Amino acid sequence: MLNSKTARLIIALLAAVLIWGYVVGEVNPSKTKTIRNIPITYTYEDTLNERGLAISGAEDEFISLEISGARAILGDITPNDISATVNVASAQKGENEMSISIRVPSGITVNKPSITRTIVNVENLSQKPVGIEISYVGDFKPGDQGSTVNISSTQVIVSGAESLVDKVANVSGVIDASSVSEKLSAVTCQLYPVDVSGKEVSGINLSQRSVSVTSILARSKEVPLEISYTYGKEDKHIIDKVAPETVKIFGNIDILASVEKLNSAVNLSNVKEDSEIEIKLSLPEGITLAEGEKPVVSVSIVPIVEKSIIFKAEEITIKGAKEGTEYKLSDNLEVIVKVSDRQSVLDALEKDSISLSVDVSKLNASGSVELLAECNEEVIGISVEPKTINVDMDTVTSGQDANNSNGTAGTNENND
Repeated sequence: MLNSKTARLIIALLAAVLIWGYVVGEVNPSKTKTIRNIPITYTYEDTLNERGLAISGAEDEFISLEISGARAILGDITPNDISATVNVASAQKGENEMSISIRVPSGITVNKPSITRTIVNVENLSQKPVGIEISYVGDFKPGDQGSTVNISSTQVIVSGAESLVDKVANVSGVIDASSVSEKLSAVTCQLYPVDVSGKEVSGINLSQRSVSVTSILARSKEVPLEISYTYGKEDKHIIDKVAPETVKIFGNIDILASVEKLNSAVNLSNVKEDSEIEIKLSLPEGITLAEGEKPVVSVSIVPIVEKSIIFKAEEITIKGAKEGTEYKLSDNLEVIVKVSDRQSVLDALEKDSISLSVDVSKLNASGSVELLAECNEEVIGISVEPKTINVDMDTVTSGQDANNSNGTAGTNENND
């Protein structure tokens, strides 16, 4: 009895499976499915470009669809099997609300799209030439680097919406370390437009999408940098500067060995404010700056200020005094010494660092002599006012000391 029931149960299960298989395989009932992230394609952009216009952006990049169809067909459907397009041939400058056309495989029905229209922004078409920059990525040995020997093109024309073209700084290409060796080798390098930060700018067309780049493995070397400076005649400020003492270069190993140092000249004659000035280097053929090396001179403009110090007659040294002669300066004499330099130098400057003197060795009678100011500290400028002073001469009578002038003749230094 039990065996009979078990047999009937097994037969019933087999029958159910066979019926289900028939329904699925032959009748193929309909099923509903949602497909997401279907890319929206904008067509007839060339027609729009011929009218001097270009797409600068669109509100939607993707669309989702609820579709239905036979289970056997629906199960294999992916976003790549569905097209969502917007014909922009008739778009005008500004915002355009445009319909989305959807195409699905045969046997599939669109029940519910997430959107049926989208906003397309259109601007004037613009173009400009930009340079090509090649960079190298990957695992190089320490001190090694890829070096570009030749590029089949040095410029590319970028075109597109005006605001997007304005963002493009250059066109970039990347070469992997695995494609670089110690022998010259050429590779095809794909190009993409980037902004000043190196981020790719989308929505841009290039006059060419790739270039042929000839490269070679190069090594780096750090060499001394010697800089000569040209200054202007400006006397109201001084220039503080900071420059690198060395620079890293790289290139062919044999050529690199012959480079012992690099020289450069920097013109500071027109510098009026704090700034950084690029150090331009004349490099041997086959040698370039290592990646990231951009040597500059950091310039700071420091105002020149003036400090006045007053000296009395007794603080002036008389040089070249003749024996038997007394030299006298006016008791009321005041001399103003003006010293010019940066404020920090003048703040540290002491009066004892300055000496005043007159040379009377050529004076045969009372008269005017030039006043000389000297500073034992290095300063930019020093001057005196007045520039000359009067010296009175008297013959010393017997028993008088020619070097004693009761403090009115300054400090005497006799000729031996």
